[in-house]
Amino acid sequence: VVIFNRGRIEQQGSPNDIIKKPATPFIMKFVGETNQVPATAQLLRRVGFHTGKAWAMFRPSDMQISKTCSDKGAAAVVVERTNLGWTLKYLLRFDDDVEVEYSVARDQDERQYNFSIGQRIFVYVPPECIMGFEMHEIESAPLH
Repeated sequence: VVIFNRGRIEQQGSPNDIIKKPATPFIMKFVGETNQVPATAQLLRRVGFHTGKAWAMFRPSDMQISKTCSDKGAAAVVVERTNLGWTLKYLLRFDDDVEVEYSVARDQDERQYNFSIGQRIFVYVPPECIMGFEMHEIESAPLH
């Protein structure tokens, strides 16, 4: 697979490599859902992610969610819950007012989470799943 951006090759490789190891922020955003947060966000500081870039991006699927307090990650409040049929999408807000989205299969949500609006939960993202970037690096990426 070869992915182009404005006539220039951004990345080539197997579909799995492109999804699991995006070479650029453009690719990361192009091939799936992402959360974009300021690089100074509380969540990133708590998981030990550091970058010289202004922004950071990670996939909702890389987020680890828990109802119980953990020494890694950060606390967030569920501010919105949207039923999308087979999946649920949660909007989570951290103490620094940064918001991220988390999607989960409805059956998994019923078994594991079933969060309520206003409920405090705990979020962790492995640092190796986070990519630092500058906004100009993804300006031409499609919106999801």
